[in-house]
Amino acid sequence: MARFEKMVERAKRDVRRSKKSYSGFRKTQKRYWEKLFGSSVEGLLERREVAQAYLRDPIPSRRIVALSILAHHWGPDATLASSSEDIVGKDPDHQVRAVALSILSICFAGARDSRIQTMLARIALKRSETNDVRFGAYLGLFQVSGMPIQSWPDPTTFQVETDIDNEFLNRLAGRATGKGDTHE
Repeated sequence: MARFEKMVERAKRDVRRSKKSYSGFRKTQKRYWEKLFGSSVEGLLERREVAQAYLRDPIPSRRIVALSILAHHWGPDATLASSSEDIVGKDPDHQVRAVALSILSICFAGARDSRIQTMLARIALKRSETNDVRFGAYLGLFQVSGMPIQSWPDPTTFQVETDIDNEFLNRLAGRATGKGDTHE
């Protein structure tokens, strides 16, 4: 019986450590959001509608924080998916679009949604788009397609210009063209 009690005590201690670690992470995350946002983010953390409203803020870093809070504090839902898709297509700031692509991929993770896959493939092929946005779309395809994380490209070594699989993207984009074809 003493052995079982020791195991229970060890498990309780591990849970306390995990809670403390998670609490520290959330505090660090909030400080990061506030640094990017330029002021307190309490309102965005207290009411989802407030965070949603900041998606239309003229300051790009505030739109990024709002997206992050909506995804990581409030959790993905249909409204966030729709907002992210709209931002991907219309936001003038490439960093906001890249974050929105990441959030959109979270919203559709494993869904194998052909409409979203097609959209992501077309963005990844679009040479007029920035490399961070193209890579975000490419990486999102792996997530939306439900591919194991071990098969995803390594962001530390991946080069958009040379490592993108155009044949794979063209197939998903609904195009029957050759390997070197890209969108402008």
